Amino acid sequence: MAATIGLSLFLAVIPLRWHPRLYFQDDTENGAYGVWYHLGQRLISGELPILNPSVWSSGNYTAEMQWGTWNPITMLIGVVVYSASDAVVISSSIKIAFLVLAAVGAHLLARSYSVPPSLAFIVGIAVPLNGFTMFFDAPSWVTGEITWALLPFFWMELRSLLIGRRNPVWAFVFGYLIVTIGYVAGTVAVGFVLLAVGVDVLLRRRWVNAVKIGAVGVSLILVAIVVYLPGVLSAAVTNRSGMVINNDEHMGVDLS
Repeated sequence: MAATIGLSLFLAVIPLRWHPRLYFQDDTENGAYGVWYHLGQRLISGELPILNPSVWSSGNYTAEMQWGTWNPITMLIGVVVYSASDAVVISSSIKIAFLVLAAVGAHLLARSYSVPPSLAFIVGIAVPLNGFTMFFDAPSWVTGEITWALLPFFWMELRSLLIGRRNPVWAFVFGYLIVTIGYVAGTVAVGFVLLAVGVDVLLRRRWVNAVKIGAVGVSLILVAIVVYLPGVLSAAVTNRSGMVINNDEHMGVDLS
């Protein structure tokens, strides 16, 4: 585990030698950082940002979902960012920390499937430090990176319920942290993990464990309603009113 943490940290820092602003660009620079700063400012002032009519079209924080209104991790990041003096340094530190966390989660998840330590080490390094995570989420789309970092822990805790080892509270906690970030793709990923582990437990006919996993799933559905329903109900009076749900192949992954 120490090797996974050390090497993932080292590899995540290497690109900064040539591109110091790697982890502070595009959506992080233009969107996430401002949200963090404003959230931290409000929290330190003793306010929980839910609705702010004074900023007009952007003041429905709950409907925006990715403000992370109900997420303690996002709140902590907001306080840290508001208290920091260098936007690039603090954003890079946060991004790298979650890359290392993802490496740890991937390593532990692999070990939970009885993967040998040497191969689990490779999984821990390879999963967060290549592909879409490293080339898009980490530099820009930080909500994607955070959900990706937390997902292995949710998967591992849910699987522990399958084999009857643990209390379902921890699976709910990690699922809650992912869903309340407000990133739809992360919530969909939680659903797929629930589906996969749920099918597994049913095939094994472990009915008590199936009830625990089902309870976690139902609880997270209720959390998702709280997070996403305000955005859905208010969409008709926002810039999203003319949008439709379709596949325009934008940023789609194909064979090329």
